[in-house]
Amino acid sequence: MFFAYALPHLIWLSSCWFFYTEIQQRHIEHVYCSGLRLTYNLNLWDDLTVYTLSKEFTLNDYLYKYWYKFNIHLDKSPEAYQYQLSFNSYLAAKAPQKKWYLSMGLRKNNKFLVRLTKRVKHTKIDINNFLINHYQQYGYFRNASLPLCYFIYKYLLSASELDA
Repeated sequence: MFFAYALPHLIWLSSCWFFYTEIQQRHIEHVYCSGLRLTYNLNLWDDLTVYTLSKEFTLNDYLYKYWYKFNIHLDKSPEAYQYQLSFNSYLAAKAPQKKWYLSMGLRKNNKFLVRLTKRVKHTKIDINNFLINHYQQYGYFRNASLPLCYFIYKYLLSASELDA
């Protein structure tokens, strides 16, 4: 029931993931892991152990798949032209060359420009940073058996040695 009803709602949050704070992102990921915990009956384990034992994709893996495909769409699609223009404007506003400021009719110490460069984080930059960082981690718990072997050795074998 979790994979059929709750997981699509969590994946739906991918479209606005980078607008959440880090605390909200961790909370959403904990909710996802709690669903896995209920599905696989791993009630007393932490999130990392649940990922290891369930061998399911992490929420970051789902985010990676979504944003990888969407980033390709943003680069190639004619519908995304307005988004590309806003990204180019953002880069121009953050550029240190004066000709960019002057071409927009702004001075370097303009209130709007200073506020934009201090407070705005453009989503495409966040997407690219996320894709670069998560590229090597994608599918780690699903494909690797090494964390499962470590878990079995650390918890199950050491517990049986204590009983004996």
